[in-house]
This record gives sequence, C-alpha cells and structure tokens, in this order.
Amino acid sequence: GADASKILIAHDGVALGAFKAVNKSAEELKTELNLPKEQFLVGYVGKFKTLGQEKGLETMIEALSLLDKETKMAFVGGDEAEVKEYKSLAQRFNVLPQCVFIGHQPYKRMILYMKAMDAVVLPSPDKPLAHYSSPLKLFEYMASGRPIIVSDLPALREILNDKNALFFKPENSDDLARAVKMLKASPALGYHLGQQALADAQNHTWQSRAKNILTWVD
Repeated sequence: GADASKILIAHDGVALGAFKAVNKSAEELKTELNLPKEQFLVGYVGKFKTLGQEKGLETMIEALSLLDKETKMAFVGGDEAEVKEYKSLAQRFNVLPQCVFIGHQPYKRMILYMKAMDAVVLPSPDKPLAHYSSPLKLFEYMASGRPIIVSDLPALREILNDKNALFFKPENSDDLARAVKMLKASPALGYHLGQQALADAQNHTWQSRAKNILTWVD
C-alpha cells in the first residue's frame, strides 16, 4: 500500500547518497577489490537466486563461452552453495578462468563492486518470478552509473529504455554476447548509457511507473 512506497522511496534516497559517496574510478576500485584490470569486466551484483529460482546467471556464463578471453565476468553476492554450483557450471562451459565468484558482501562493499564494473547485467529469465524483479536492484545498477545490459522483459521496460540500457532477449546467451561485444567495442556508448541511467536514477519519476511491480522480491 501507500506505506510500502514511502519505505521504498526513503531507502532509495539513502542508497543514492551511498553511491555518490564513492568517487573513485572503476580502475581504482578494481585495484582495491583485486578484480581483473586488463580485461573488459562484466558484473552481476546481488542475490544469485530468489526463492530457489534461477536469476539468469547461467545465461551470462554461457555467453562468456561466446566471448573472447579479453572479457571476464564477476559474480558478487552468492552464498557458498550457489558459488560452488555456478563455478562448476563455468567449468562445464570452459570459462572458469574468465570468472570471478565472490560471496555475499555488506551493502557498502556491494556498491564498490558495482562501480568497479565495465558493465552490469540484469539477466532475469522469462519466468513468472522474474516479472516481479525488484526495481531496487535496477535502481542500484542505475545509481552506479555503469552501462546496464538487461533482459528485455515488459516489467523492466517500465523503468529502462533504449537511452539508458542495452536490452537482450531473455535466456538467450548469443544475444547477451552480442550486447557485451557492442559495449566493449564502444566505450562512448557505454558512457552515455551509464550517464543517462544515473540521471534517471536521480529523477524519481520511474518510481511511479514501478509502483505496480511487486517490490519485495529482490
């Protein structure tokens, strides 16, 4: 109800401040967090599963097998069992050396990880639960100012558009690989998408559009 949206807005206001407080470059943050620096680093930061359901990380790992060795992926925020599960998936696709897996982090560190990435991905699958993905995760990605690559789902189109994100077909690793290549080839495109997302995060009109999306399943 009304209270829920008030809480969400209060939280988002706080979050934006926490993102703004980090004024180091992606390069500096990569060094600080001991992340790969020479390659194009694509990141997922957040829970690896919701209520036991996949959140699309397998699509990212599969896409990595279609990308060159100059591309790496970092997955931040899983529990121990999930990290183990996705590591073995990465091994099956022969991309484990290109992956970095990091367990759950305190909120302030999650922000550092987001801002260290060359691009962040929200790879929600086209499953009932995915349509209720929390706008909060999107908000954090937008507030990080990094280029966002996102599943083309109606719920996510409520908040993002072609000016502030790059879309790919849900659960389609070829299409995700295409989007990653586009960003890697064009730093200017990534810069503009990231800046627009950041500007849109600061203007709260998207929240009214997001109100009818269930906000409690992150």
